[in-house]
Amino acid sequence: SISYLASLISKSNSQASILAITIIMLSWFIDFGKEMYISPIFGWLSRWTLTARLKDFEDAIFSLGSILYFLLLSSWILLLAYYFFNINIKKCTKYAILSSVVFIIAILLLGNINCKLDLSESHRNSFAPQYNNFLTSIPGINIKVYLEPTDSRYKDFENDFLKKLKLVKGDVSVEFAQGKELKDNYGKFVYTIEGKS
Repeated sequence: SISYLASLISKSNSQASILAITIIMLSWFIDFGKEMYISPIFGWLSRWTLTARLKDFEDAIFSLGSILYFLLLSSWILLLAYYFFNINIKKCTKYAILSSVVFIIAILLLGNINCKLDLSESHRNSFAPQYNNFLTSIPGINIKVYLEPTDSRYKDFENDFLKKLKLVKGDVSVEFAQGKELKDNYGKFVYTIEGKS
């Protein structure tokens, strides 16, 4: 759908190719910004990049939210292509803006869908079933991390534990300590459940 839209709004095949590649590379740039912790905005935006959404499927995780995201994104881009196929620019711009607003609202609502299943043969993305049952029975967990987001220990924690935890529980929030508090307690992880830490 990106390629189709790019071909409609570009004057030549080479321009269309460059535009399509640029849109895809924008996802990589946002993910890089998140990994380097350039700004918290990159962390929020990275939830909606193509590469981040594809990661679920690369890890053999069935994600209803990601499937709906790709269906919605493709439909919206094809709708924009249909509007821009129309010669009447004033009319197509109005419809394009309206459909974009609807798309943004729908995408934000998709953020609340947390239906994921580990489909890997060895269940490498999941805890043992008895741990899953226990984790689903407890209320929301807040994790305060006393590490820099770029610290390799946090990356290991995120890949080896946090990803599995979020697969079981949708109500996990992660907060990074800052300033003097971070320096004084560097290396700690504080878990809070119903006010108890």
